[in-house]
Amino acid sequence: MSVTPELVEQDDGGRLIKKIVALEAILVDPGEMVTDDQGRAFIPPPSVVAECDKSERERLAICTD
Repeated sequence: MSVTPELVEQDDGGRLIKKIVALEAILVDPGEMVTDDQGRAFIPPPSVVAECDKSERERLAICTD
C-alpha cells in the first residue's frame, strides 16, 4: 500500500497499531491460568500483546511497562 496523506492521518501519530493490538487482545480467547513462584494465579496476555511488548523492549532503551 502506498503512503498517502489520508493513511498518515488514520495512523493517528502511531497510535493506530496500539488500538489494533488492544482490540485483538479483547477479542482473543483467554489463555490458560498460570501460577507464578509465589502462588499467584493469573491469565497471561494474548500472544499478540506479548510480542508487541517484547518488540518494544528490544527497540527502546527504557521500557515503562
